Amino acid sequence: MRNSKHKKRILVTGGHLTPAIAIIEELHRRGDWEIMFVGRARAQEGSDSLAREMHEIPKLGVKLVTIPAGKLPKKLNRLALRAILRVPLGFLAAYMKVKRFKPDVILSFGGYVALPVALSGKLLGIPIVTHEQTVHGGLANSLIVLFADVLAVSWAESGEHFKKEVVVTGNPIREAIVKGIRKSLEVQTGDRPLLYITGGNQGAHTINSLIGKILNRLLIRFTIIHQCGMTKNGSDLRLLTQVRSSLPEALRQRYLVKDWFSAEEVAWILSQADLVISRSGANVVSELAFTGVKAILIPLPHARKNEQLNNANLLKQAGTAEVILEKNLSSAILLRTID
Repeated sequence: MRNSKHKKRILVTGGHLTPAIAIIEELHRRGDWEIMFVGRARAQEGSDSLAREMHEIPKLGVKLVTIPAGKLPKKLNRLALRAILRVPLGFLAAYMKVKRFKPDVILSFGGYVALPVALSGKLLGIPIVTHEQTVHGGLANSLIVLFADVLAVSWAESGEHFKKEVVVTGNPIREAIVKGIRKSLEVQTGDRPLLYITGGNQGAHTINSLIGKILNRLLIRFTIIHQCGMTKNGSDLRLLTQVRSSLPEALRQRYLVKDWFSAEEVAWILSQADLVISRSGANVVSELAFTGVKAILIPLPHARKNEQLNNANLLKQAGTAEVILEKNLSSAILLRTID
């Protein structure tokens, strides 16, 4: 048994990074937890780009370890077969890391990397808390809840879906956004409204491509801050950077594109933005709901059980968002919706 004077240990894992960061920040404030984060090394299957947690978790002073977890594929191809082969490897790696760290509790935020970690914890007799950000839950969490000790949810309706007692916690939001801890960005706003474009942590190739085509027209009216992620192994970022370089100097100064913005930078952006164009993942929608910024949401069409469309409709019903289905998305429709 660990000496009672020592800090309690918590292992945090999962694919939904921003609520995990929010909880880690709170655990740091309480000061009585030793934290380890188990994540993935690469952003996507077959990608050379590092996963976002590889950059952000070490900044929090938290030990980060990765496992070669495999994602259960929706269709079979070469990458899918590689992922399937890594499923047992991911479990063995997770089991060894959990056994070595000996956490008092495991906190999961879903995703394929969390499943072998949570299962290892169950086999080792470690209490498991899993948090679900969406109403219906992803595939991994639908499996994890079968043996988790506590299911925390963002929406009370999730209890009906999981058919299990839930603890309604809401979706954790990062400290900088809640408290307004802001870091301003060097972009010339002038008297033009500020448009923020984001595809979530990983970015959205469809949105990036469309914005690249109509960027000149948008910049006549707006100052634009664009978080494009590292989609297509960073090719979107490279292309948009080239597009920016080709702009006249006056327009170039009104367009800032990066793969990622820190929580403090996002807090500043949302405090200044007049409009947001975004996917509608649970974390983006939570931050938009908290800040009240108007948005045009383009739900990911293949999200499990239309979760992103459901998220988007919550803000539409609240009167703070318009929704464009990706199958209907075009330059003309987006520009008309902005108008």
